[in-house]
Amino acid sequence: MTEEDLDRLLEKLKERRGLDFHDYRRSFIRRHVENRMFSLGLQGEDCRKYEDLIAKSPVELDILFDKLTINVTEFFRDPDVWEYLADHIFNPLLSKAREPVFIWSAGCAAGEEPYTIAIIIHEMLRLMNDKPAVRIVASDVDPISLARAKAGRYGESSLKNVSERRLKIFFSRHEGYVQVGPEIASMVQFVEHSYLSPPPGRKIDVITCRNSMIYLTKGAREKALHNFHKALAPGGTLVLGASEVLIGDSHQGMFETMHSQSSVFKKLAG
Repeated sequence: MTEEDLDRLLEKLKERRGLDFHDYRRSFIRRHVENRMFSLGLQGEDCRKYEDLIAKSPVELDILFDKLTINVTEFFRDPDVWEYLADHIFNPLLSKAREPVFIWSAGCAAGEEPYTIAIIIHEMLRLMNDKPAVRIVASDVDPISLARAKAGRYGESSLKNVSERRLKIFFSRHEGYVQVGPEIASMVQFVEHSYLSPPPGRKIDVITCRNSMIYLTKGAREKALHNFHKALAPGGTLVLGASEVLIGDSHQGMFETMHSQSSVFKKLAG
């Protein structure tokens, strides 16, 4: 598969779904395209055969898009991370807040992460006399993923780290799916936005972006870090995924490590 083949596919994806994949690592894209061709019995074939299939069935582009933007996640993924965030980030933040608290879940996919944050925040607010206003904004580039997130319906497999107590309080079980309860759903605002675009003007107290930047080029990752730094309030918190590290020289002077095991960083002045 040539670079020209990939470029043609990326242009078709951009026309179909509006996302420019040129910020994604070429090796990542190539691997997923080849895996998709293999699953269709086109291994070893010229990429034109795959393009012919797309011309006959454009929905194939939607399938490929899902493969490229897949963000495997679940509620309370990496429980130790959420325990640290609850004890050392969210609890102190809410206890000391004199103004509304703003949290941004960037690259939220189907919504498990922001709903996890909402559950933790809800539990804390119930125990507080003076409850600060809290706004949780969750963003993603894919409108289909956002529609799934807004619907708040999940399979049992994504809830394996949710205790029975939380399941009873914050979810309702139905035939074939589990539904996020209205109290939690009302706490999260979903918006279509790329964290590679200019960040929101309002300063954010906590940004979570776990395990989606690993698919980006080095330049795109550094751009994202600059955007997060700009969006955060002074002393604000950035939470990355376990596979993501602050790379290159561009982040120097922007963040300091708060908890390396949980990939939690604090914004430095500047």
